[in-house]
Amino acid sequence: MELKYMQQPSWTNFKMQDTNIYSKEDNDQELVHNFKIVLQQLTFNSKPIISELTDLAKRYISIAPLIVEAIENQINNVQRHQKLPLMYLMDSICKNIGGTYLSLFSLNLTKLFGQTYNLVDSDTQMKLKRLVNTWKDYPKGPLFSQNILESLNSIINQFQKKDENVNRNIILINTNLSIYKFL
Repeated sequence: MELKYMQQPSWTNFKMQDTNIYSKEDNDQELVHNFKIVLQQLTFNSKPIISELTDLAKRYISIAPLIVEAIENQINNVQRHQKLPLMYLMDSICKNIGGTYLSLFSLNLTKLFGQTYNLVDSDTQMKLKRLVNTWKDYPKGPLFSQNILESLNSIINQFQKKDENVNRNIILINTNLSIYKFL
């Protein structure tokens, strides 16, 4: 009996690198997924993680809207004590990459900052205030538009006035209690 060699089907010669079988949307979703995996590690102020995420944002600039959306969603969904590192990430991306990212973050910055500022403790509020000041005094000129910076300062001032009123009321209550005890 003679063995005949059969010709291999053409599909066995297929090489993955020769043909892109994934759609752009599949590839974009994979990039976003990779970014989100690292983003979830940013639960404390970590310069190495922020640097890695900034580098990924630079490499993934073609999907900048999806990256910005992922960061904004993360800021909105994490616990209070995890918000500041994410704001620092946004700051790093805007200062080191700018361009498209700066424009995209500008769209929701006032709302996002206001919600964040409202939820965090006074120490974190001071850090956020310093962050806004770096955006005003950025060496190349203000990082964000004057309108945005004024809105952010308005938010900060609004909370400072509330804190002053609360402190004034506490002093009045303590004073009244002291007078009442004295009588």
